[in-house]
Amino acid sequence: MRIALIGVGKTGSRVGESAVTRGHEIVAQIRSGNAADVALLRPENCDVGIVFTPPSAAAAAVRVLLNAGLPVVVGTTGWDDERDEVVRLTGETAGRLLYAANFSVGVQVFLQTARELSRRMNSHPNFDAYIEERHHRRKADAPSGTAKVLAQVVVSELDRKSDFGVCGHALAPEVLSVASSRAGDIVGVHRLAFVSQYEEISLVHDARDRTCFADGAVFAAEWLVRQKPGVYTFSDCFA
Repeated sequence: MRIALIGVGKTGSRVGESAVTRGHEIVAQIRSGNAADVALLRPENCDVGIVFTPPSAAAAAVRVLLNAGLPVVVGTTGWDDERDEVVRLTGETAGRLLYAANFSVGVQVFLQTARELSRRMNSHPNFDAYIEERHHRRKADAPSGTAKVLAQVVVSELDRKSDFGVCGHALAPEVLSVASSRAGDIVGVHRLAFVSQYEEISLVHDARDRTCFADGAVFAAEWLVRQKPGVYTFSDCFA
């Protein structure tokens, strides 16, 4: 498979290493210095694009790839305001788009477990729920995309929570608290907890190395090129 990497950062570099290890060819590495080269990508010279850009550049890169007729995997977070437009473009171009806040296989298991735990805690109203997430100091968005997905999972299953909000001030009882910390080179830690007067239950995913995201992104690309036109998330790869 011929892969183009757009926005190569720490994770993007490891995506390239993972792709080569899995027997694929990197046909382009598009960075800020050669951003215009993304317009040269076509189905004749590329099978799929994998996007790990800063949030401000993600939508533009995805538009170019979709208009060129290429499947696109997006690992960027923090571009939510432009996502609906990109989804519409995917339909208009009969394209294939897969986006996810997190490409870790472990996170998929974590989210499934969080869904089941939240459902079970409906029978225990004396426990309140909250979420904490930690990432490296350079991460631009907060809460993280994974924390937002986790919060949506909890709100969808826990009857006593109807929304989530950013910690830092008092929140209504029906609002799930989400707290963010940024420090050092933390790869990514997410924690869902249920606390009562006398005890606490915690569910934690700790990403120790960005290779887990890289392997997952390449796996997602391998899966996407075999699919019909449409918009997918990483969880679809495990359905």
